[in-house]
Amino acid sequence: MTGQTAFPQNNATRTFAEVSGSSESYVLATRNSCEWLSTAVQRLGEVSRLKQNWDSYDSNAVDIHAVHYAHCLLSWLTNHIGITQPKISATPSGNVCFFWETPDFEVEVCPNGLFLYLEGENEGETPDASEIAAILTVDKSA
Repeated sequence: MTGQTAFPQNNATRTFAEVSGSSESYVLATRNSCEWLSTAVQRLGEVSRLKQNWDSYDSNAVDIHAVHYAHCLLSWLTNHIGITQPKISATPSGNVCFFWETPDFEVEVCPNGLFLYLEGENEGETPDASEIAAILTVDKSA
């Protein structure tokens, strides 16, 4: 199967970010479907390389499985109109955190695929990315 690729040949940009864990390593590859995805995937790659004690307060290294689920969530969110680029960081426990200022919403991505979220004063958890997308796309002004 020479000449075939995982992505159709067109003018779409592809984003790659190398991710390495203690015993695993892979490349995040995403075909850009929105204007902010390549920046977000690159930032996720940077966060994935944080080692133990990255905050000088004995934090855990970022878990490679949390990075995987974070990448899946990013890919899912790009399919929904109106979702803006999140700020991406690590948590001291080794999870990945997405934060949006508008709406005031935070998602912590755990290595088991669970999404812990904080919406204003309300907390919740879900393994379902579509629930996260629904919260981010609800019009709260009505």
